[in-house]
Amino acid sequence: MLDYPVFLINLAGSDQRLETSKRQLYAAGIAFKRIDAIDGRHLSAVDFPEYDDTAAKVFFGRSLESGEVGCYLSHLKAAEAVVNSGASYGLVLEDDFKVNPSGWDALEQTIAHLGRCSFPEWELVNLACSPRLVKSSLARIELKACFFELERAYYFPVLATALLWSRAGAQRFIAEAHQPIGPVDHVFRRLMCEKGTGVALTPAPFGVTGAESDIALASGQKVKLKNPLRVASAYSEVKRQLACIRLAIQKKIIDR
Repeated sequence: MLDYPVFLINLAGSDQRLETSKRQLYAAGIAFKRIDAIDGRHLSAVDFPEYDDTAAKVFFGRSLESGEVGCYLSHLKAAEAVVNSGASYGLVLEDDFKVNPSGWDALEQTIAHLGRCSFPEWELVNLACSPRLVKSSLARIELKACFFELERAYYFPVLATALLWSRAGAQRFIAEAHQPIGPVDHVFRRLMCEKGTGVALTPAPFGVTGAESDIALASGQKVKLKNPLRVASAYSEVKRQLACIRLAIQKKIIDR
């Protein structure tokens, strides 16, 4: 039995995705609690009282789709569940996750390494996307058939499919980023770059099934921007990423 809680974000009516998730978790002998995802598909983003369109445009360069707001608020619910559990850390999965070979073993070894205080300040582990820029090695996880590099991800990778929260990290997310101002994984990047408290593995022990997200879809179509808006959004994207890279590099230099 695991000594930490596992939470699965699942939208009501997404029964097949729930069953696929159950099979993977039960096959590993893992119990979980379902987080009822917030459905934004039939609403407008401004229908959510938590949403600030002006702040979203400043941070992300455009208004958010209602599905993006629903996804964000669903992750807030999951972070609150981690904190309310009283546990030191908790696993949060979206219902399109898949476990890669040796994934559960890599997760257990990750927890063991972090528990031995190799990096006591950690707040969030991205289990589904490996870091590419501004990183440093924490440990090499040797398993029978493969190995994983546990890395401090100063420039935190974006993808929220499988996350290991520390209690302190979940509390900071709730306190400092309870207002949706961008897709949730981009806000995770900003938070982790600010303090250098993100972790990830190479290769990633978890992945995605490839199924299109039910939570993030607002109208069944991808966001399409008119040319002037596309230029503004692209400029904001570059500016935001460069700011995160600068923070990441500064933090890594300080930590040397």
